[in-house]
Amino acid sequence: MDRDNIKQRCTTYIDEWETNPDYALMLIGNWGCGKTFLSKEIIRERNAAAEINLAWYVSAFGIKTADDLNDKLFEAAHPLLGDSKNKKWLSVGYGILKSAAKYKFNVDVNNVIDPISKMLTDKDENPKGCQVLFVDDIERTDMDIKELFGYFFPIIEGGTRVIFIANEKEIKDVVYDQMKEKMIGETYSVEPEYEKSIEVFWNEERFRELIDTGASKQYFTQIVKKLGVENLRILRQTIHQWKLFFYQLPAIYEQDKEYLREIFEAYVVLMVSCKLGIIKTRKNPIFENNGEDSNGKAAGNNTLRKKEVIDDNIVKQFQVVWDQYKRDKKPLQETINQVDKAQSFLQNQIVYRLRCAELWPQILLEGNNDKEWLMQNLQVDYQNHKERVERLKLADRNIEKLKDLVFQRNDQSVLNIEDLFTSLVQDFEQGKYTRFDEIMLYIQIYCALLAEQILPRQYSFDKLGEQLKSFLEKFKDKFSGLPDFERVSEEKLFQVGNENVQDLIRKIFQAAREVTVGLEDKVFHDKNTFLEYINNVGNGLNSYLNVPFLQQLNIDEMFDWLGDDIVAHEQLLRFLEYRYRKEVSNSTLQRNDYDDFESVKKLHKKYVQRCEELNHKYRLDFRNYRLLEEKYEKLLGYMKPIIDESINPTM
Repeated sequence: MDRDNIKQRCTTYIDEWETNPDYALMLIGNWGCGKTFLSKEIIRERNAAAEINLAWYVSAFGIKTADDLNDKLFEAAHPLLGDSKNKKWLSVGYGILKSAAKYKFNVDVNNVIDPISKMLTDKDENPKGCQVLFVDDIERTDMDIKELFGYFFPIIEGGTRVIFIANEKEIKDVVYDQMKEKMIGETYSVEPEYEKSIEVFWNEERFRELIDTGASKQYFTQIVKKLGVENLRILRQTIHQWKLFFYQLPAIYEQDKEYLREIFEAYVVLMVSCKLGIIKTRKNPIFENNGEDSNGKAAGNNTLRKKEVIDDNIVKQFQVVWDQYKRDKKPLQETINQVDKAQSFLQNQIVYRLRCAELWPQILLEGNNDKEWLMQNLQVDYQNHKERVERLKLADRNIEKLKDLVFQRNDQSVLNIEDLFTSLVQDFEQGKYTRFDEIMLYIQIYCALLAEQILPRQYSFDKLGEQLKSFLEKFKDKFSGLPDFERVSEEKLFQVGNENVQDLIRKIFQAAREVTVGLEDKVFHDKNTFLEYINNVGNGLNSYLNVPFLQQLNIDEMFDWLGDDIVAHEQLLRFLEYRYRKEVSNSTLQRNDYDDFESVKKLHKKYVQRCEELNHKYRLDFRNYRLLEEKYEKLLGYMKPIIDESINPTM
């Protein structure tokens, strides 16, 4: 039975108080499925229509004795008793009031005996008292079920309707089934209604008007359906907490709809996983110099105090949960075993990387949502996002589309490439492809289509030669190469079976070399070129792969280049993590980078020294440098066993 039908049945049950059998209803369902929400919706509507509290709600949570129940019911009854014109009908007896009246509201019990007695007997066709009691959280009571149900039995016999609400799976009392058979006439299972509930939750938060608000609400629904979360209470809390986080986001991120959508998805998935207990928030103790002894008195610099910090393994747990969600491999609740094996899982199976992985524990578990902090810590990630968007735009170019069709043949549905090829030729002649690898790709596509006799006879090596000659004359000053272009030797250039075209390829190569000469030297010896280079973490995966990167640099000079720019320091760390494949891909530290280990040790020492210089000096960036020092220590801890294993492999 759906929620609307359950609601209608509850209403009918209440309205038929004169003829209905003397039994209670039971609404059951998992925690957070909307049982209480549905019940309170019925209560609101009924009381609003009557302009008086005809429907009462009490929670059995923590109830230990009948006197506790008396207190709860008196709190529900007291507004009614305060208005003499409404004291017409009530089937809840005087015993409910006797212990609570004086204690809770300073009401003399003797003053309410006559009104209560009248309520018990003065029933008419227009009752204006308690028609129905909703008794929630049966599974959370500390009373015996037999005693609890026994308390309400005379109330039901007196004509007041009672609707119990419970997560039946959590009721452990052995006599529950027996008592339920005697007391409960009808039982209805409440299932969560995502879209309706989310609509209510979203509107309650009153998000300020945004173009993307509706899409975010719809996207939230899609996410939670994919997660398979049945607990509406968790979803309501998540929406509320997202609002608080959203309002702290700097405007630059808020206005980028695509970036906001990605952050939103990660926030929801990880917050829900925390609330479900999938993320195990263990904390480890560390010790910090406090300058005080155990009595709080100054004790020099040798006294340490204990401080709780989030376990580093939590970052890995976040990563595993995110990967499982994105792969849609199994329901979120079933990722716990993988989370427990997070370290090995990360090394071998992670496919989808979690953006800002190290920030999420601070955002979700420590509540670090300060606008300035977010601006600073999301800056690098946002820059990477924009660069990725640009790469995707490039991937949509004609040259990339034809590359896939000609060499990889990913789309078997495309049979005719006439429009695509003629557009590519026009793009090339207009100088849209001036990077050396793009020029070579164009030539390869052209030659492959010639060799396979796919192009019409009007296309030939002679025509390609004429085109390349004209292109070289017009655009040679605009040529550029990949960062490791100088490592390409002329002997390894693409070979074609036409001497004229091959000669033009060599000329293009020489022209590109002249334009790009010295780039490598600039990266390693020029501050601005270096900072620009490390700002793109993709360079860590694609450039200078045949030499140890840090060994090309003077560590002291490089550290001076970074200065007090925390963002630059973080960019370098992120670049090196990508370079050394630390939790970035299914690869691992490359052999060519083994010699960088000593350079990383020197760099780590620089951060240790910087922390010593700033400690107790009023410098807020001390905490940033301390975090960087810890991360470099972890980077060394990642590199060392890989290098040791290569030297002394285990049998």
